[in-house]
This record gives sequence, C-alpha cells and structure tokens, in this order.
Amino acid sequence: MRKIEVLIVDDEIDNSDLLKHFIEQYCPTISKIEVANDYETAVEMIQKNNYDLLFLDIVLDDNTAFDILKKLENQPFIIFVTAYDMYAIDSFKYNTIDYILKPIQIQSLIKAVERVMDRLENKEGANYQYSIRA
Repeated sequence: MRKIEVLIVDDEIDNSDLLKHFIEQYCPTISKIEVANDYETAVEMIQKNNYDLLFLDIVLDDNTAFDILKKLENQPFIIFVTAYDMYAIDSFKYNTIDYILKPIQIQSLIKAVERVMDRLENKEGANYQYSIRA
C-alpha cells in the first residue's frame, strides 16, 4: 500500500499540532507529516517537496490558502481544515478532496484521507499532479 506524504498549513500552532496528532493516531496511510505555520514557509516547502496532500487552513495572517494555491503550477490534493464555512464553494476550484470545519471530527478526517488514498491508487496513479486552470 502506498503511503501518503502531507503538509499541514495553519498559522495557529495549537491547531496544526492537534491536526498532526489526529493524523498520526487515525490515518496510518500517512507516512510523512510536515508543518508550515506561515504563508512564506508553506509556499517554499510546497515548491521544494512533492507532497501528495495539503491540509490547509483558509486564513493565514494577511494571506489565504488561495494565495498559496495561485502561486503553484501543479498541486497535490487538498483538504481544507478551517473555521470558516464561507469559502467552501471557492475551495472546489482547486483539487479539493474535502472541506472540514473546525473543531475537527475524526470520522470526517479519516474519510477524507481514504478518498485521497482511493484517488492515488485507483484513478490517477502515484504520480498524479493537478494542474490549476483557474
């Protein structure tokens, strides 16, 4: 079984730590978890690494997750994890697998990661990268 490599992007360290803990506890298909707590670090890490999946908070200080995604030519799968429901429709312009509202429900997290795994294994294959056409 293929293992998934992820990046968590959240400007609130407690939130990114909690999400990382939940992923480690409940999502065994994820083998590598890295964290970025600001916009600049997130962009740099995504451009340097080949993540399968990004967990993105929407609001990142003076920027948004959409600002990050607009900078990328290719992007991995996306799961938004945010307190803001008003961005849900906009999120699906990207390679969004799910839109999870905080506080995180474990079952929602597990099912979203399972959908990523299904897509990686069954449809797009291990080297799938989504091209933004926005």
